[in-house]
Amino acid sequence: MEETKQKSKIILALGALLLFALLYYFINSVYIGKSEDYVATNEDTNNEVIIQNTAMVGGALPAPSGLPSNLPIENGAIQESVTVTYPTKNAKQLSVSYRTTRSVEEKYAEYKKYFSQEGYSITEGPATSSMRTIFGSKGDLRLSVAISRPDSETLVQLAYLMTSLQ
Repeated sequence: MEETKQKSKIILALGALLLFALLYYFINSVYIGKSEDYVATNEDTNNEVIIQNTAMVGGALPAPSGLPSNLPIENGAIQESVTVTYPTKNAKQLSVSYRTTRSVEEKYAEYKKYFSQEGYSITEGPATSSMRTIFGSKGDLRLSVAISRPDSETLVQLAYLMTSLQ
């Protein structure tokens, strides 16, 4: 009887070890260290999406190429830099997130000035919320900016959508 309990414990321990090994392999191969492009498709409609994370350059994360050079981004503080391409829709979105010590109000004013100077039609989000948003459109371009202060620094998130790639 004691020998049967011992065998059962060994089998359970080996099963648990195998389960953890498979889980580790899955997490490591799917979520960790993936720098290649990610392609997602919807087979029903053949909508393809290509997601490209921007590679670090000299230890810093740059903004994705294709953003206007005069767009006010604090390059040394970029936390996320992604390009999403929609080949069947002939569109591309460039996204950037960065942190700054400047206030929400300062960054909002900076982006509002940029939108005005560059000729965007502006739509402003509510001024009473903890997050300020501003949206602009100009021809086939859309620019949206969300600015918040989740902690001691201000977080700026922007998306630049080009809807007519030729």
